[in-house]
Amino acid sequence: AGGGDGMEVDGEESDENEEEREEAVKLAAEDFLADMKEVMDAKRVVEQEDKVVLHEKGWKQRYYLSKFGIDIEKDPNFPRTVVQHFMEGISWTLLYYYRGCPSWIWFYPHHYAPFASDFVGLNELSISFPQGTKPFKPFEQLMACLPPLSRHALPTAYQDLMTNPKSPIIDFYPKDFAVDMNGKKMSWMGVALLPFIDEKRLLEEVRPLEKGLDDQERKQNSLGDDLCFFSVADRHAQLGELLANATGPFALEVSDRTQTPTGDHLNDQLFGTASPWPPAPRLRAPLKAPTKHPALEEIDSNLALCVKYEIPPFCEHVPQLLKGCDIPAPELSELDTIVEGRKLLDGPPGGRG
Repeated sequence: AGGGDGMEVDGEESDENEEEREEAVKLAAEDFLADMKEVMDAKRVVEQEDKVVLHEKGWKQRYYLSKFGIDIEKDPNFPRTVVQHFMEGISWTLLYYYRGCPSWIWFYPHHYAPFASDFVGLNELSISFPQGTKPFKPFEQLMACLPPLSRHALPTAYQDLMTNPKSPIIDFYPKDFAVDMNGKKMSWMGVALLPFIDEKRLLEEVRPLEKGLDDQERKQNSLGDDLCFFSVADRHAQLGELLANATGPFALEVSDRTQTPTGDHLNDQLFGTASPWPPAPRLRAPLKAPTKHPALEEIDSNLALCVKYEIPPFCEHVPQLLKGCDIPAPELSELDTIVEGRKLLDGPPGGRG
C-alpha cells in the first residue's frame, strides 16, 4: 500500500512539474514575442532631420526649397502656381461628385500641398479642364500605378516594360527612391517620392502591345458598360418586367413619392436609360459558380437583376437661394472684418475670424 501511495505522490509531482514547464514555455514565448515586437517597432521608426523648422523665421522659404526644390526668393510666384494646382484638385473633386469626371487626364503634379497662408486672391484664379478626354484602359491604368513587384497582374509583354533595363519607360519604376518622413515617425507614413507618370510616353509603349493580347486579355483590357444591380425584393426590380419584353434602350424613371421615407432614403428616385445586358443571368434561373471553390455554391434561383445603365445628361447647376427662402439677419459686425494692417509671420496680410 505504501508503495502504491508513493507512486501516486510521484505522479502528482510529475503533473505539477509538467504544468510548471508549460507555464515557463508560455512565458518565454510571450517574452520572445514582446522582444521581437520591440525590435520591429524600432526598425519601423525613422528619425529624420527637420529641414523646415516651422516655428523659426524663414520657414516658408525652407519648406518650398526642401519639398519642391524651389527658392521662392528667386521665384516668388511659385507658391501661386502650387495654389493654382491645388485649387484645380478641389474643383476637380467637386465636379466629379456633382457633374461627373471633368477630365480623365488631370492630376496634381506635386507631392506636397501649399500653405494655408498662400491661399489668397482665389477669385483671380482661372480654372478649366481639357474636354473630351478618356480614361486609361485597365492594363494602362495598372502600368501607371502598380510597382514592379505586382507585375504578375499584367500580361508578360507589359511586365517587361517594368523590369527590362533597356525599357524606354524604366524610369517610371525605380528600384530605389527617397521616402520623406515629413514629420512622421513610422516609415509607412512617409511620402514616397516616386516619379509622376508621363501619359504620352506610357501610351506610346503600351498601345502597340495590344495586338499581342489573346481574346481573354483583350476583353479584360476593354472599358465595359455601367451596370445596375437590384434585388428582386427592391421595388426598383419592377425593371425586370420591363426588360422581359424590351429589345433596346428605354427611358427609366422609377419613383415613389407616396412611400413613407425611412432611414436615409428621403428621395428614393432613379432616372436614366436602361437596356438589357445580354451576359446578365436570368431572373429566378439557376446560376452556376464562375469557378470551382468550396466557398462558391451554385445558386438554385437567381434573385438579382442586372441592367445596362446610362445616367441622364448633366444639366448646368446654378448655385442660388431657393425661391421663398427667408434670409436670416446678419450676425457679423465690424469686428469681424479683415484688418489689412495685420500680417502673418512670413505671410500675407491676415484678419480676424
